[in-house]
Amino acid sequence: MHFTKLLRRWARALAPAMLAAALAGCATTHPTMVDATTEPDPNDGLVALRLVNTSGSIKLRELKVRSLTTGQEISLLAQQFGQTQTATFLGRLPAGRYQPTSLVGTENLMAEVTVPLDKAGDPFEVQARRVTDLRTLVFVPLIETDTRVDSKRPNWREWQTSFLISSHPTPVAVDALLKARLPKMAATMLAQPPLVGTIGTADKAALHQAVRRTRAAVNSRFVNDHLSMSGGPLGVVEIYDIKAGRRERIHMDTAHAIQAFEVLADGRLLVGGESGFLALNDPKRQTITPIQLLSPGDIVLLLQQASDGRVYLVADRESKVAVYRADPRSLTDWTLVRELPTEHSNESPAFDTRMFVLRDWRLPNFAEASNERLVVHTPPKQLHSMDLRTGQWETTTTQRAFRHGFKITPDGFIAGMWGPGWIATSNDYGRTWNRMSTWINATQPHFIDKQRGWVQVHSVGLMGSDKQHMQISQDGGQTWTQGPFTTPEKVSGGHTWLDPFWIDPTGKVMLRYSLGHYLETSTDGGAKWEIR
Repeated sequence: MHFTKLLRRWARALAPAMLAAALAGCATTHPTMVDATTEPDPNDGLVALRLVNTSGSIKLRELKVRSLTTGQEISLLAQQFGQTQTATFLGRLPAGRYQPTSLVGTENLMAEVTVPLDKAGDPFEVQARRVTDLRTLVFVPLIETDTRVDSKRPNWREWQTSFLISSHPTPVAVDALLKARLPKMAATMLAQPPLVGTIGTADKAALHQAVRRTRAAVNSRFVNDHLSMSGGPLGVVEIYDIKAGRRERIHMDTAHAIQAFEVLADGRLLVGGESGFLALNDPKRQTITPIQLLSPGDIVLLLQQASDGRVYLVADRESKVAVYRADPRSLTDWTLVRELPTEHSNESPAFDTRMFVLRDWRLPNFAEASNERLVVHTPPKQLHSMDLRTGQWETTTTQRAFRHGFKITPDGFIAGMWGPGWIATSNDYGRTWNRMSTWINATQPHFIDKQRGWVQVHSVGLMGSDKQHMQISQDGGQTWTQGPFTTPEKVSGGHTWLDPFWIDPTGKVMLRYSLGHYLETSTDGGAKWEIR
């Protein structure tokens, strides 16, 4: 490639990062920003909009509104509260009437994307020292296919210009959200704010239409050696039967993301997610029964049935992690087992240049389970485990925090990353740790037992990630050997070390979600991949 063309490509790639850095420098002084220390002017009101983004590659960072009085266009920046998959556009505006105009973001951290809201955005009113709840906006990209290349792949040019915007009310009141995540501001400003505005009037039919177009899925786990499950936004749960090659999609009749799920011994499906959502599905997947247990500020991290039949639930809260237990015959009656304190570095939001979104920089909580123990990681560096047979708890300290979670094998081998490519493992539930091999760009490692592990590594050149291949360990991560290569021609490419990546207990079947959309599978250890 000519050197001038290379410089131009680098300039296009770096432009969003330079913009993000500029925004990071002024994030705390942005005229609409809201944080725990905000003291609005007497004529200011708060505006909040929850955004459910079903795109894995498009990051939406701004909501633009226009004053119907002055004609001025104002941007509200996205903020991430906790481990939720939704973003919240939360800002302060002078009292008056406004019209939403567009959402602005980036695709694959490079291409600028503008989504017009002419059809979905109804005018709304902001009242002084009150909250205008714009409810929930669901963003679903229209993925057009180009049969001249591959009928299963998106036409990227159409993807950048065609969108479906739907909206659906959420049962979470804005004041509850603010009190849970910004308590200082809520205590001084919020009393009983009326819901004075909405965006759109979508009904269940529109929500179901959005669900049909939603392809993103996260938090995958293997129920057994041939059945994989994953949860996603808009109450979507996907079950993939490896032997039959069949996928089943279940909608839990909610706009919330599903973060945790468990198939109980009697076949019932128990799921949980954002805003304290918890529901039970019958074995035939026909009846959904909501369970009232958690508050709107809670997020369900894990659901696990122990070998004795008892069911455990781990919920993320503002300053602690709560662990509950229930008898499977009475899942409406839960007992609080333990509350684990957490520490967060900063309540105030800051701009994350890597993800192009405002985050509150709180270190997240994570929970996993082996056959014999429930394991919870809380910041700054605490690992708690409970023996599921005796109920005894043990707490240890990690050398660094798991910022993006960890995985645990059925026989109790823990593996995660303390940073990009820094693999940390423990064979005794956190009492001792080993730091393993390092790569610049790789997925998190996936072990299926205490010996066998895989990691997907990307070769990095002048043009970014070029070739992808597997590194395989047979000795608990002490040494690694290179597996078969895969190339962007065989798979969709674009993977990073944060992408989900799983292997079944046989070590042959591999699953991953490409850019949060397409389920890719390999049945030969990664030599060949297919899009499902």
